[in-house]
Amino acid sequence: MTHQQIVFQAVVPDYLTGALTGVVNVLPQLVGALIILVTGWVVGRVVGGVVRRVADRSTARRVIRFRGEQLRL
Repeated sequence: MTHQQIVFQAVVPDYLTGALTGVVNVLPQLVGALIILVTGWVVGRVVGGVVRRVADRSTARRVIRFRGEQLRL
């Protein structure tokens, strides 16, 4: 008993294969850029929170706030 395989083969235009190849080649760079972007965003949020807490505890912020109120008078 023999099995016959039917193979469907479509002709894909060169411009389409070139475009698809370009997209596939860019994907690793795009994923890497997104990872760097998200990492930078998370680090920025953490550092911003730490700086805000330190600034809230410092006397410099109170002095700036006091001087700002004096200037409004």
